[in-house]
Amino acid sequence: MAQALDEPGSELSADFALMNVVPGSLQRFHRLRIDTNAYIDLLKDERDLRWATWPSVEDANHLKAHFFDKVPAKLLDPKLASRWIEWGQEYEEILRKSPRWRLKLLVSEICEIQSGRSWPEGTERDYWYWAMMPDGNERIPFNIREDLIDQYRDQMRSLIVECDGFLYVSEENGWVAFASAQNLSDVWRRQKQLLPWERIENWRKIYQAAERARYDPAKERFALVGLFRLIARWLARKIFD
Repeated sequence: MAQALDEPGSELSADFALMNVVPGSLQRFHRLRIDTNAYIDLLKDERDLRWATWPSVEDANHLKAHFFDKVPAKLLDPKLASRWIEWGQEYEEILRKSPRWRLKLLVSEICEIQSGRSWPEGTERDYWYWAMMPDGNERIPFNIREDLIDQYRDQMRSLIVECDGFLYVSEENGWVAFASAQNLSDVWRRQKQLLPWERIENWRKIYQAAERARYDPAKERFALVGLFRLIARWLARKIFD
């Protein structure tokens, strides 16, 4: 069933679930996005400003510098611009109080550097190991500048400890969710998340099984041919002897 426009989407709701917010923050921000989109629709002749559709929670400062400050004065909606300034101030407080949200932003940033993707779906355990284990950087090398890698690992380790858990993609809705430290093993087991060397060993076993499956029929055919030859020789002796 289609979701009503006045209801926050599942992705936005999942993001806010990672934040420590005051009641009503999700609905207030969602209303702000809707009103911003409606305002942008009125700027039909301002094509270079229409990129701001569905802004994210982090976009307050960017919108001020690259959107509201560039809207022609006669078309400016000062109340909407003021609401974004207020949201920017509220978001700074949310960011300060929300280690789980900061952890998501950090993992996403590292994933962009590492693979060009926005999230390491299915390999979150690699990131946890990389940050938390003493040999993480040696066993799971990340494509990060050497002068920055320790800083990233320290930041992630600190946030993981502060949160007492880690993040994963929920099977229920497909968005990033939080699992406490005591539940992480269950999540990784359920999602079959293997570390790199475990994945290699698993692939090796699969390959060996496939090779056996490929050669076993050949062996069976060879055995049957031999059996038929023995039967034929026995019949020949019976007939001609």
